[in-house]
Amino acid sequence: MDDLTQDFRELLGRPPRLLLAHDAPQELERLQSLFAHDCEVFGAGSGAEALDLARAQWPDLALLHAGLPDLGGEALCRLLKSDPALATLPVLLLCEQPLDEAGERRALEAGAADLLSPPWQAVLLRRRVRNHLTHKLQGELLHELAFVDGLTGLHNRRYFDERLECELNRGRRNGTPLGLLLADVDCFKLYNHYQGHQAGDNALLGLAVALHSSLKRPGDLVCRAGGARFAVLLPETEMAGAERVAQRFEEAVRSLRIPHEHSSVPGGGLSLSVGGVVCVPGARHHGAGLMAAAEAQLQEAKRQGRARSQLQAA
Repeated sequence: MDDLTQDFRELLGRPPRLLLAHDAPQELERLQSLFAHDCEVFGAGSGAEALDLARAQWPDLALLHAGLPDLGGEALCRLLKSDPALATLPVLLLCEQPLDEAGERRALEAGAADLLSPPWQAVLLRRRVRNHLTHKLQGELLHELAFVDGLTGLHNRRYFDERLECELNRGRRNGTPLGLLLADVDCFKLYNHYQGHQAGDNALLGLAVALHSSLKRPGDLVCRAGGARFAVLLPETEMAGAERVAQRFEEAVRSLRIPHEHSSVPGGGLSLSVGGVVCVPGARHHGAGLMAAAEAQLQEAKRQGRARSQLQAA
C-alpha cells in the first residue's frame, strides 16, 4: 500500500490509522504484521477493547473479526456507528464462514462496509483495505472542501459546530476538559470603512495565519466563524492552558503591527478581544450553550476596553 501511504502522508500529514480486532492472538499478530509497514496499527483482542481504541484513536478503518466473543461484529458495528465521531468509519468484517443472504443483509444494515470470508488471502485482504482507505480519503477531501473558508483557508463555522459536538462527546466519555474561545478583531467595521474591503481581506488573511501559527498542538482548532470573528477549540485543556492560548492570540495580532488609527483601542493598531469558557463536558453542556457563554465573555472583554481576554469556567 505504498502509494496509499504516500497519499495519506502528503494530504493528511500522517499514515493511515488501522484498527484490528481478533480474539485469537496468533491471528491478530498475523494481521498486525500484514499492515504494520504501511499503517499505524492498533490491535485489540476483544470487542470492548476495540471500541475503546476506536474512541481514543479515531482510526481511518476498522478490520474486525465478526466472531468476537464479547461483542459480535454486528453489535460492535452498531456501537461504532452510533458514535457521531465514528459514524463514517469504514468497518470490514472478517467472517468465520460465508454468510447467507440474510446474514449479509444484517451485517450491512449494522453498518459494515464490506464482508470478507475465509480463506483470507493476504494480497486480497490488503487490496480490500487499500480500496476502502482510498474511498475514505476521497470522501474526507470532499468533506474538507465543503467546510473550508474561501478567504482565509481556515475551516468554517459549519465545520467548527461539527467538531464541537464531537469534542463534547469525547469529553463526556473521558472526563477531560474542553476549552472554547471566541476571538473578534476590535473595531473592524471602521477598518473596512476607512481602508477598504480589499485591505480588510488582506488583514483577515494575515490574522488567520497568525492565529493558526499560535496553536501548538495538532488537536487544537481555529476556524473563521464569520466576519472578523474566529472560533477556537482546545481539547483536553484546562483554564490555565486556555488563558495562555488567548494571550498568544492577542500578542500574535499585535505583532503584525497593522495600522488602525480609527480604533478606540490605544496604540493605533489592529487588536483582538477574546472571550471563552472551559468545562469538563457533562449532560448539561451543549454546543449552543457554550457558544453563548463564550460570547458573553467576549462582550465583557469588549466592555472593559477591548484588546484583552475574559474567560470563565462553565
